[in-house]
Amino acid sequence: MAKKYTFDFKKQVIEHYFNSNDGYGLTARRFQMPANTVECWVNLYRRKGIEGLKPVTKPRCFSPEFKYKVVRYFIDNHLSQNKTALAFDIHFGHVGRWFKIYQKYGKAGFSMTLNPPQGKADKKMAQKVKKNSEKTKEELLEMVSDLEVEVAYLKKLDALLRQKRLEKKKSIK
Repeated sequence: MAKKYTFDFKKQVIEHYFNSNDGYGLTARRFQMPANTVECWVNLYRRKGIEGLKPVTKPRCFSPEFKYKVVRYFIDNHLSQNKTALAFDIHFGHVGRWFKIYQKYGKAGFSMTLNPPQGKADKKMAQKVKKNSEKTKEELLEMVSDLEVEVAYLKKLDALLRQKRLEKKKSIK
């Protein structure tokens, strides 16, 4: 489970970052937290000021089209969840959650409700996704295109991981 930080703590971390020559890593070490969290807070502060660090009090609802747009941006630009979230002014956790839905159910997964208990939700989603025969030719072509892009992305990622492993093995020898 993600650790919750108070507004005052976030403010203290940001003040230290800007008032010292420490980067993300040293600031993170000083406050015993992940460096990417410090980076995220600094980017939020630069973009929205002190208001960007305050907790969100009212939940936001996002359309299926918006979720799809975010996931496509994430995949097409090979960005981190944090950078994608900053680009759309959303919490980075949404990006990961939506990407998992997209991987499992495709674009159709965004138009399904996720409120029922887990077992029922998965069955409902699977049933809805099976109705591809009812989709128009354009919708099916778009779905195929999305899947082709996803496969290309995963192949590229796999190739990069293999290359890193080989380089690591070579450097050890």
